[in-house]
Amino acid sequence: MTLFARIAQSIALAFSLTLAAPPASAESVVIVADEAAMAAAIETAQSHLPRVFDAVIDADGKAHPALILKVAFPVEDGEEIIWIANAARAGKQLTAILANEPVYLAGLAAGDKVTFDEDLIADSGLAGDAGRLFGHYTTRVLLETMPEDQAARVRALLSEDPQPATWR
Repeated sequence: MTLFARIAQSIALAFSLTLAAPPASAESVVIVADEAAMAAAIETAQSHLPRVFDAVIDADGKAHPALILKVAFPVEDGEEIIWIANAARAGKQLTAILANEPVYLAGLAAGDKVTFDEDLIADSGLAGDAGRLFGHYTTRVLLETMPEDQAARVRALLSEDPQPATWR
């Protein structure tokens, strides 16, 4: 596994632990965040997806291992938002593996392959050469909801600007 892939999987795991969901028997998962700020973060992340894909998906549709995507999979009572890695793209569909353990996606586990439509993507993350993470627009909103020590650890992983300088 490449350094970027290890970083991406480590970040996915860290975020999944940071934002761990209650057991499947719980009625719902609630992350208290500014809904307008979160909606804006998702919209911004989605607007940057074409640039992200141009930069990290090769001619065969295989994504660079430094890319992770946050996907909102439909479930019975809404959606389960989960990070995926090792993506491949064909048209508007992607196939990837679940980077953390799902709670509400029945019959699936971390490491399982999933296929989904591009419009389910809520965010992207890309490990840069210096090990700092670009993207993570929704994560940046969630920082405000985390205990300060936890938020400081996550901030230390994120790039100052969500976009690499060459994209601005």
